[in-house]
Amino acid sequence: MQSKGRNLLCLIAILACIAVAGIGVAVQSIFIFAVSLLALCGVLVYSISKMYENHIKPLLAIFIAILLFSLFPLSNATTVTWDFESDTPGQDPTGWNIDESTNTNIEVYDDGGNKRCFLDDDNPGHFEYASMYRNFSDDLVTDNINITFDVKITEETNHSFFHVETLVTQICVDFINTSGNYRDIIVYDWNEGTPHKLADYQLNSWKTISIYILFHNFSYAVTDYNNTIWGDIINATGEKSIAFSTDPLDSETTDNTTVNASVDNIIISYGSLANLPQVETMNATLIRWNSARLNGNLTSMGDASSLEVGFQFGTSPGTYTSNFYVDTVIEPGTFQCSVGNLEELTTYYYRAYAFDPDTLTTVYGEEKSFTTHSRYGYHIDQECYGCDHGNFWVGETGYGIQSFKPSMPIITKISLYIEKELSPSDPLNVYLIDDTDNILRSITLNPGDVPSTISWVEWDINDLFVSTSRTYYIKLQSDTDVDSGIYYWKTSYDNCYQNGSFTYSCEIPGYDPSQFSNGDAFFRIYGRANLTAHFTYTYENLTIYVDASNSSSNPGSIVYYQWDWDGNGWYEDEGITATHTYSQNGTYNVTLKIVNEYGDWLTATTSITVVAGQNGTGETENSSQASGDEVNDNEGNNGNGGGWFTWKLPFSWFAIFILAFVGIIGFALAAFFMKPESIQHLGYAPAAGTILSTILILTSILLYHADVAWYWTALSIAGAFFIIFLTVKIVLASPKRKKIVKRLWGR
Repeated sequence: MQSKGRNLLCLIAILACIAVAGIGVAVQSIFIFAVSLLALCGVLVYSISKMYENHIKPLLAIFIAILLFSLFPLSNATTVTWDFESDTPGQDPTGWNIDESTNTNIEVYDDGGNKRCFLDDDNPGHFEYASMYRNFSDDLVTDNINITFDVKITEETNHSFFHVETLVTQICVDFINTSGNYRDIIVYDWNEGTPHKLADYQLNSWKTISIYILFHNFSYAVTDYNNTIWGDIINATGEKSIAFSTDPLDSETTDNTTVNASVDNIIISYGSLANLPQVETMNATLIRWNSARLNGNLTSMGDASSLEVGFQFGTSPGTYTSNFYVDTVIEPGTFQCSVGNLEELTTYYYRAYAFDPDTLTTVYGEEKSFTTHSRYGYHIDQECYGCDHGNFWVGETGYGIQSFKPSMPIITKISLYIEKELSPSDPLNVYLIDDTDNILRSITLNPGDVPSTISWVEWDINDLFVSTSRTYYIKLQSDTDVDSGIYYWKTSYDNCYQNGSFTYSCEIPGYDPSQFSNGDAFFRIYGRANLTAHFTYTYENLTIYVDASNSSSNPGSIVYYQWDWDGNGWYEDEGITATHTYSQNGTYNVTLKIVNEYGDWLTATTSITVVAGQNGTGETENSSQASGDEVNDNEGNNGNGGGWFTWKLPFSWFAIFILAFVGIIGFALAAFFMKPESIQHLGYAPAAGTILSTILILTSILLYHADVAWYWTALSIAGAFFIIFLTVKIVLASPKRKKIVKRLWGR
C-alpha cells in the first residue's frame, strides 16, 4: 500500500512537471521551462530508484517523450536581420540580388558609424531603375510574417517613386512624390483596385514601416506606428522575398524622374508571431443634416487582453481634429458613436481605431467618409462667385440680366450678391424670367432691404417647376436717381459661369458698363430633385413591416431611407425595408425620410394603429410640390421671403365650410341687429361689432392659409374676440336689454 501511494504521488508530480513545462512553452518562458524540466528529471530519478522493475518501462517511455518534447524550440518563429553592419562601404550589400543600369547605383555607405544601403537613381530616363531583392526563406511560409524596415528619401523629383514590395503576397509600399500624391506613403495589394494612403513622409527623415502578413485570416496590416492600413490578401503564392527599387512603376511618364533613398534595419520574422488587433471601419448610418452615427467592428483582439475602441474624425482626408473614445472591450464586436454639431452638405472623414494600453499600440481601420444632407431639403444648383470682379450699376431705368440653365427640375431660392450706396430713391425690382419673356417670379426690394456692404441677399421664390433644357434669366432693374443713391450687382469681367452670360442696358450718364460684356453677375440658384416618398406597410400584432422601394428621385438616386417609428422627429432605423415591434397597443405616426445623392430630402407620414391580435396593410405617399404658373410675389419688406403671402391653395373642404359657416352666421346676426327695432332699442354698436368681428374671423382664416407670419393671424383673432366681448357686454348690459333682445329675437 505504501509503494502504491508513493507511485501515485510520483505520477502526479510527473504530470504536474509536464504541465508546467507546457506552460513555459506557451508563454515562451525559458525560466519556467527550465525549472519544470529539472524538477521532472528529479522526480523521474527518484521514481526509477524506488519502483519495481516492471514500472521502469512506462516511466522510461514518458522520459523519452519529455526529452523529445524538450528538443523542440520554445518558439518556432524565425527572425532574419539585415542591417549591413558586416558589409564594406562602397560595395554592394552582401547576399542581395542587385539590378543596376546607367546612372543608377546601389552600395553600402557609412553614416556616422552606422552602415546603411543607398539606392541612387540619377538616370533621367524612366525605363531605368535600381533594385535589390533577397529571399528570406527557402521553404513555404504559411504562418504569419512581420517585415520591418527603415527608409529615408534623400532626393526626389516630380513624379518619382520609391517602391517596396513583399513578393510573397505582392503587398506594396510606395513613397510617391507627384502633383496628386505630394510625398505620400501609399499601400496596396497588386490585386486591389484602390491604393490606401498610410501617411506623409519628409525629405531626409527616417521612417519606420512594419508590414504584418496575417495568413490565419488572409489579411495584411501596414503601419508607421502612427497610422495603420488594413486590407485583404488576394494572392499568397509568390516568392518569399523582399524587394526595394527606384521608380519601377512610372514607365509611361515622359517626365525626367529621379529618386534616391536609404534603407536599413530590415527585420523579417515569420512563424509564431504576436498578433495585432484588427478593427474595421463600417459605413456611417442615420445621417442627418447636423448629426450621424459612426460604426466600427473589432474583428480580432490579437494578443491583447483589453482594448480601447473609438473613432478619429475630421473634415479633410487623413486629417482628424476630433477623437471619440467609445468603450474598453475585452472581446471582438461592433461599436458605435453618435456625433453632432455638424454642418449641412459637408463631407466628413473618419476611421475606427483600437488602442492596446499594455503595449501602447494603436491600429486603425480604413478611412471612410459621409456627406450630411441639406437642412431644408434643397442644395445649390447653379452658382457664379469668386472671379475677378467689379460693380454693375443698377439705376436710371437701367437693368442687368444674368442667364442660367438649371440642372434640377425645381428652383426653391435665389441669392444675389448686391449692395447699395447712399439712399436710393426707388426700390430694386428683381425678376425671374423664362426664355419667352414670361415673368415667373418677381420681388420688390425697398432701399432698406438692401445692405450697405456687399452681401448675399436671399429670395425664396415659392418652389417653381422648371425645365433643365431651357434657359432662364435673373433681371435687376431700378429707376433710382443716381444722385440720391444706386444699387450695385457684383459682376465679373470674365465668363466664369459656363452655363450662361450677362447682358445689360444702362442709361446712367458717364457710366460705361462695357467691361462686363464678357462677364457674369454673381448669383446662386438653389434647387432640388423631384422626389416621391412612398411606402407600403403591413402590421401583424404589434410588429410593422415597411417597404419604400417605390420611392423615387429625378434626377439622382436615393441613398438613405430613414424611419421614425413614433413621430418624435428622430429616425431610429434605416433601410429600404425595415421592421419594428411596438411594446403596446396604440396609434403611431410612422415617417419615412428619403435622401438623394444631392442631399435633397422628402418625408411621408401616416398614422398606424397596432393592436395585439390584429393584422392590416396600407400605403402612403408624398411627392414634391411646386408651381409652374406665373406668380407675382411683390414683397416690400425684405429680400429673404417668398412674397408677403403665399396661398396654400387649394383650400380644404373643411376650410371652405368654416368660411361659409362663419360668414353666414356673422352676417345673419348683423342683419338682426340692423333691424329698425334693434337699432331703436340697442343702437348701432351691436350691428357694427358683429360685422367687424365677422370680418376679423374670416381674415384670420385667410391669413392662416396665406402662410403669413403667425403673429398677424394671432392679432386678428385677438381683435375679433375683443370686439365680440364688447358687443356681448353692450347687448346684455342690463336685464331690460336682455328682455328686449329676447322679444326681438322671437319676432
